[in-house]
Amino acid sequence: MSRLLAVYRLGTPIERVVEAARFRPDDFRPVWESIEDAHELARVAVLVGVDRKALVLAACGCARSVLHLVDKGEERPRLAIEAAEKWTEEVTLEAHVATIAARAAAAANAAADANAAADAAVALAAAAAAAAADAADYAAYAATYTSYAAADAAADAADAYAAAAYAAARAAAYAADAADAADAADTANAADLLRSHLPWKTVLAGLVVQSPSKKALTP
Repeated sequence: MSRLLAVYRLGTPIERVVEAARFRPDDFRPVWESIEDAHELARVAVLVGVDRKALVLAACGCARSVLHLVDKGEERPRLAIEAAEKWTEEVTLEAHVATIAARAAAAANAAADANAAADAAVALAAAAAAAAADAADYAAYAATYTSYAAADAAADAADAYAAAAYAAARAAAYAADAADAADAADTANAADLLRSHLPWKTVLAGLVVQSPSKKALTP
């Protein structure tokens, strides 16, 4: 067991573990791979300093993995994902950020429509797309502003990354007629799904690009 993993399992705050990891990045990998909650995983990715665009693409990847569950002719979820992906490819214009927000709302409406029709898999797939677009919206805000506003937006973005993974994992479970197991398994499944779209080298890049803190824990 790595020293950082041992310290993490003893209950050391993840913020201190991440700071220590900047001195020994490779030792952080077992910690990253051991996290079973998607919300915690997304929060750690933000703490580590994983590139915002990589995180948005990870959320989009989660959503795309269940896009095939959406009814033929229902374009709102796909358009939401594409708007989020577009944000990662070019300089963001204010008008495009507004488009992302609108597409996120439209995908959320698609989820509500499917939910009203009692189609859980479709509703969750659409919700994943809405969350991916929300992630881009919040990430764009965090990149534009500073101080508390940016910190709040970054936290909201982390929630959106996790929400996309949760919704996609549950959509897959429902589509596989495993609804009874969805609630019990969605935490670990969502974390694994999100992690599958965030290669270790991307996490490692976030760790090494930032200077180590003098306050770091020395396990």
